[in-house]
Amino acid sequence: MSDIRGIGTPITYRDDNPISEWIEDFRRKRNSQKREPKDAAERELLGRWLGYRGRGELKTIVGSACYAYSHFDMDFEWRFLLADHIRTEAGHGWGYDKPTHSIPVGITPNRMLNLSVSTGSHRGWSTWS
Repeated sequence: MSDIRGIGTPITYRDDNPISEWIEDFRRKRNSQKREPKDAAERELLGRWLGYRGRGELKTIVGSACYAYSHFDMDFEWRFLLADHIRTEAGHGWGYDKPTHSIPVGITPNRMLNLSVSTGSHRGWSTWS
């Protein structure tokens, strides 16, 4: 049987909570470790990873939020919050994916002539071998 303890308890939020403090501390430590890519190969690898991550955010996070928005009964405040979240995450996904448009595919010009939408290529991520 399901555990139903806590049903009916109002959900509250405070800015001064231990989770927010932990996340802020984590971000401070992580920001000190960030650096620019060392060379062109590392820059391309980073660009491809960000493109993959951006498309993943658009497909999974935004897709799930859109599904929830259209299939679940929510009051208007929750709909507003979810719509704002969809906008934010779509911006992240597009922001990560857009720089990958300039990454060279790395294929010969002859092979590029044969490249079409039906081959499954997406901005350098070809699905053919």
